[in-house]
Amino acid sequence: MTAIAQPDPVYLDPHAVAKAIGGKVIAGTNRVVAHAPGHKKGSPEISITVDPSAPRGLLVNCFSGEDPVAMKDWVLERCGEPAFTPGQKAEAHAAHTGLLKSKEAQKAFYDGHLTRRGFRLAVEYDYVDLDGEVLFQVLRYEHATESKTFLQRQPDGKGGWLGSRPDPIIYRWPEIAARPGEPVYVVEGEKDVDTLINAGLLATTAPNGSWPSDLSPLKGRTIFVIPDNDRTGTDKADKAIGLLQGIAKVKRVELPGLPDKGDVTDWLEAGNTIDQLQALAKAAMPAPANDNRPAGPELIHSGDFVRGFVPPDYAVDGIMQSGFLYSLTGQTGSGKTAVALLLALCTALGSPFAGRETKGGRVFYFAGENPDDVTMRWIGLLHEHALDADELDVHFIRGVFSVSEFLGHIAERDHVANRGALLVPRGSRLADWDRRDRFYVAR
Repeated sequence: MTAIAQPDPVYLDPHAVAKAIGGKVIAGTNRVVAHAPGHKKGSPEISITVDPSAPRGLLVNCFSGEDPVAMKDWVLERCGEPAFTPGQKAEAHAAHTGLLKSKEAQKAFYDGHLTRRGFRLAVEYDYVDLDGEVLFQVLRYEHATESKTFLQRQPDGKGGWLGSRPDPIIYRWPEIAARPGEPVYVVEGEKDVDTLINAGLLATTAPNGSWPSDLSPLKGRTIFVIPDNDRTGTDKADKAIGLLQGIAKVKRVELPGLPDKGDVTDWLEAGNTIDQLQALAKAAMPAPANDNRPAGPELIHSGDFVRGFVPPDYAVDGIMQSGFLYSLTGQTGSGKTAVALLLALCTALGSPFAGRETKGGRVFYFAGENPDDVTMRWIGLLHEHALDADELDVHFIRGVFSVSEFLGHIAERDHVANRGALLVPRGSRLADWDRRDRFYVAR
């Protein structure tokens, strides 16, 4: 194919271009922004970069669905120049821009299918390397009546965009690299990352849940994974935990009182604080390597089989693991309450239970509908062991209620930290409560 000759670039003065099209020059740059034909209000729809290496010396980028070639013709016409005719680019120009043949075949970025339906571009999230170069963007589009949606794009090397994304990287990589060793919060979306970083924490995510193969920036750190409160959020959190186990200490942090489809930004905007979030994160236990959910048959190599395995974290050595629900069953009068109270005492003291070591920690005992019976038994147990009730880190809760709802109250009073066990009577609602990395005993 024969290259089509183009007139020499002549308009290399940004101020002359701005005057010709009624735009303005961005201070300190060679870039001009202006309204496209037919637009007079709001943000500028086109950006023109004066670049001697570009065809006709101009790069035109459009933000409202206009054809970039048509916009370039319009700019040239207003400047009194012949229209631009796209042709085969010279090899020297391709080398200058670093444009690869694989990119030449890719399509230009286009969002007209969204803007025509009333979507507006709300936020651009830049994914940058350690030098600050934008590798790609995630674009958030919002609508008055429809759910938000996202697109991705990458620079084409000429001042424009391609409707694709290169290999993924983690979001806010430079900030994480600049603070080695600090814990990192992993959340579902870029908005939540920005919320936490603006509050002084380190946070990251992956574009649409597509994690890079190189996770070395997170290696050796403590990672707090905060899921959104919906199925997608749970699945993405599970994926992140599975990928990060083995290279980092991973903890799952559930936010009490989070509304359906809510995220950490919603939780903070509802009046919760960063201090409360950090307390929940500090109290979280390491995420187990096996969450006991059913899975289909899978052929796994020996190395992959053991990689990322986290040994069981026993609350009572050999018989009770942290993060699991256990049920004490037996006939009436067989001693279930007595065993549960003894377990509470041993956990609070960090002393052996039935000859087995206990981890020790704070205990919550949900006394249920018959707190008087529990009170009498507890007094007797303390008397037998010559212990003072005021010196034990054991807390009793009376009445029948939703455990999941009461957990938020416990967190607000800063009673979650250093907890060892939750002892729950029959009748308490556990079905709506996600497992939270402590061990439970239901009588």
